Amino acid sequence: MHMEDLAVISTKFVLEDNSPIISVFKDNEGDWQFFGKEKDITEEDARVISLGEVLKIDQSIKDILTLNNGSHAWREAVGEEWKIEKYDE
Repeated sequence: MHMEDLAVISTKFVLEDNSPIISVFKDNEGDWQFFGKEKDITEEDARVISLGEVLKIDQSIKDILTLNNGSHAWREAVGEEWKIEKYDE
């Protein structure tokens, strides 16, 4: 399977409202989640898409595809440098 075919989680805000991706989690199992600036996201807001679709939305995501499991990357806005930290689930 190509990495672009990997199923990932994002939100309706990123997909339907063009909210910029500013927060990315890669959990301890290696699952990816891509979020915009919205707070209080519910399960109903979640969308499953492919990593390839995420890269079509924002090519700069390729800069963080080497994230280790259990990591969080974030930035203030698109075009700014990603900050990365480990997180506890």
